[in-house]
Amino acid sequence: MKAADIAARLGKAISIPANTPVPKGWFTVRDIQQALHMKWAANASTRAKNLYERGLVERMEWRAYKDYGFARAFIYRLKKPYRTWQEVTDAYANVGAQTVPKGWHRPVHFARMFGISPEAIRNAINRYQLPTKMFLTKRGVSGLHANLHVHEKDILRVYGKRLKAT
Repeated sequence: MKAADIAARLGKAISIPANTPVPKGWFTVRDIQQALHMKWAANASTRAKNLYERGLVERMEWRAYKDYGFARAFIYRLKKPYRTWQEVTDAYANVGAQTVPKGWHRPVHFARMFGISPEAIRNAINRYQLPTKMFLTKRGVSGLHANLHVHEKDILRVYGKRLKAT
């Protein structure tokens, strides 16, 4: 028996199974990339991982058999009540957000109202030792941030004359 025959028999005995299909309802990173219209698969993979860490999707390890052997990959499934990937990504930034009570605003809000810089508002908060609270609120695409909030009546006590003059 020649070495080539042995190799051929061994190859048939240890044949790599065909590419196993993704279970129904589960999505690969390529599917997510197409659904979210992303240019790179790495961006879709990172987005899917972040959604999984926030508890919006489920993740399962899946073995994809390729020409060179098997590759470990993750597949993802939407959790209820979400039906599309766009709904999940829209909800991503609001998961864990706190609702700010009425009358509490960020210093930037008051800066626009009085026509002065936000830094001047922050200095007044420190100078007059106004009570503040931190709330987790949505700011931009990146998600939640802890933001300083001040009650409107406290700021109006300090800057009320300026507001009435304008």
